[in-house]
Amino acid sequence: MSKLVDKLLGVIGVEVEEEEVMEERDVLPAERDGFIRNKKSNLVGLPTQRPTTVMLVKAKSFDEAESIARQIKERRSLIVNLEEADKEEAQRMVDFLSGTVFALDGTVQKVAFGTFLFATSNVDVVGRILEDEKETPISKLMPWTKK
Repeated sequence: MSKLVDKLLGVIGVEVEEEEVMEERDVLPAERDGFIRNKKSNLVGLPTQRPTTVMLVKAKSFDEAESIARQIKERRSLIVNLEEADKEEAQRMVDFLSGTVFALDGTVQKVAFGTFLFATSNVDVVGRILEDEKETPISKLMPWTKK
């Protein structure tokens, strides 16, 4: 019967506002782990440097210099022991390997008698073993050069 009254009032020009009835629903809270599982992650791996490797080498002849230089070219630092090498060959090896390290912006440091550290540019060498190394004559750094 309310429909008939509404139509009659509508013809007369009287509008009746209707109340909107909203249904109440029980809303359960969504369980969350703190992560959105359905979305892809936008993580991108950052490039990292390989771990620095220091190789220990005991060289006896100049024939080994080329393989040692290849290791330096592959960004590996070396500690080279030349104690058992002939004096002239040891001098040639130090010169050759020093040139290789220099070309790669590395450093050379004497560690002990006849033993040298050839460090590539990705290795920081801190400290000095020899005192006043800058003032040390070459004959003390490389005793086989003495005549």
